[in-house]
Amino acid sequence: MPRMSLRRPFRLIALLLIVGGLRTVAAQSTSWALMPVGSPHTSLAHLSPEDRALATRLLRPELGPLFQGESPKVADDAIRSFLAEHIRLGNISAIVLQSTGSDLCSLTGNCALWIIDVTLRRVILRPGPVRGFTIARGTTRGVPDIFTSMHGSATETDRTLWSFNGNRYEAKACARVDFADADGKPYSQPKVTPQPCSPEDN
Repeated sequence: MPRMSLRRPFRLIALLLIVGGLRTVAAQSTSWALMPVGSPHTSLAHLSPEDRALATRLLRPELGPLFQGESPKVADDAIRSFLAEHIRLGNISAIVLQSTGSDLCSLTGNCALWIIDVTLRRVILRPGPVRGFTIARGTTRGVPDIFTSMHGSATETDRTLWSFNGNRYEAKACARVDFADADGKPYSQPKVTPQPCSPEDN
């Protein structure tokens, strides 16, 4: 009587698990890539003097290259125009800071954004110019994940999911979201395409 090979069923099971895992990842990427984003809405002037001083101290060197040759007052004036919001990231008390105005924003409405850890007095997320951010449902090392959205055009956005590595946030997954085809015809459902994250994100 011929012996049955056990390899084939195991290979089939492994293949089904891989396909199922890919579908789960695709579903998760679709979910976070389509979630709405928001921006800070309070003037930096409404923060406490201590928080304003911290924001200015941390952001001044970040903005220095952009205002090279200008007096320090120019960078300080730009910082004072920032919008700010207190958020809680697990045990981390943080402040989101986002620029306003043409100097630190693109023509498509993306503006520079920072998240600072108030307790340890350091920048923990610096995604570059984005339209907005959202605190995600997932956590890494007990700290909530964050995703940001960058507006590329009237029909396209780039989304990045960030996770905390114990010291700062780093890019975990990236995707492009298209709302219309190349001819401008809207999709019935936005098209989500996972893509490699840029090395600049880490």
